[in-house]
Order: sequence, then C-alpha cells, then structure tokens
Amino acid sequence: MAFPIAPLIIAGLLVALPAQAQLDISRVESEAQANGLKVYCGSGSQWSRCVLEIILKVVNFLLILVASLALAGIVYGGLMYILSLGDESKASRGKQAILYSIVGLIIAGIAGLILLVVQTIIS
Repeated sequence: MAFPIAPLIIAGLLVALPAQAQLDISRVESEAQANGLKVYCGSGSQWSRCVLEIILKVVNFLLILVASLALAGIVYGGLMYILSLGDESKASRGKQAILYSIVGLIIAGIAGLILLVVQTIIS
C-alpha cells in the first residue's frame, strides 16, 4: 500500500501561507500613502536598500516553505517507517526520508540565521 504524499504537501503549504501576508505589497502601499510616505523606493542607496528588503522578504517566505516541506517529509518518513511492518527496504526508505528531512530542516535553519544577520546589518 503506497501512502499518498499529496495531503502532506498540501498541509505543508497551508502552514506556510501566513507568510504570504509579508509579501502583501498593496497593503504596504496603502499604509504608506495613509501616513504620507512615498510609495516608490527612490534612487541610489534608497533603491538598493528597498531591493534588498524585497529580496529578504522573498527569501524569508521561501525558508518558511522549505521548513514546512521538511516537517511534512519527517511525518511522511515516520509513517513509512511505522507502516513498513518489518519490511527492511521500506523501513530503510522511511529512515532515509526522516534523515534527509532533518538535514533539510537544519540547512533551512542555518539559512534563516544568515538571513537574520543580514537583516540586522541592513537595518
């Protein structure tokens, strides 16, 4: 019996959807106009700072997505391991899925720390 991975992927994406609020440009523009601020980035160093902030927000969203998928991979690997019912090849695939998901989660965590350092340097 093959376990469908689609529900796990959908659940992971649903966990990452709140991060989409960080990319809501129309909300930012309306708040800026309400406060009498300029909506565009400007030129020179202001423009490069604006571009960096946009890149950081996109990377942050992608990190949340990767972390959600890694957690879904851990759940999937755990289910594969539990449902192997003594079959060594299935148990081995489950262990590998868990291991690779944990490695992906660690890499995403390190990338998040790097992102935090860059955000601190920029602001």
